[in-house]
Amino acid sequence: MSTKKLVLLGLFLPIVYASISSAPAVAEEKEAPVSHVELIFDFGDGTEKHFKRLAWREKMTVFDAMRQAAAHPRGISFKHQGKRDTLFVTQIDDLKNEGGGKRNWIYRVNGELGDRSIGIKTLKVGDAILWSFKPYQ
Repeated sequence: MSTKKLVLLGLFLPIVYASISSAPAVAEEKEAPVSHVELIFDFGDGTEKHFKRLAWREKMTVFDAMRQAAAHPRGISFKHQGKRDTLFVTQIDDLKNEGGGKRNWIYRVNGELGDRSIGIKTLKVGDAILWSFKPYQ
């Protein structure tokens, strides 16, 4: 290699190295902590309403999530009877429970059938609640 090329290479390489080593590191993308729950209503006729990011809080219940969805500008309406450990949903939007053996509103949290009143069923961060209007199975 000629002397001229070596001199140019000697000048060029440190500049390239300096620009690479001083380049700002790409910041690692950190996911923001999940602080919400999801609420889905399946009306049994191909229609669903999704509330993907309802604000979660300590001791939040399924009933609290329902009230948040009802307060949303494009929310739902619902009727219930009882309170706390006897709270029971009787209607969501225009669909009323039909009684034994027929279609009724049934809820699941993370795929597990609700095992208590929505007034006391507490939620964890990231939980998904699904309400389905169908016969109990």
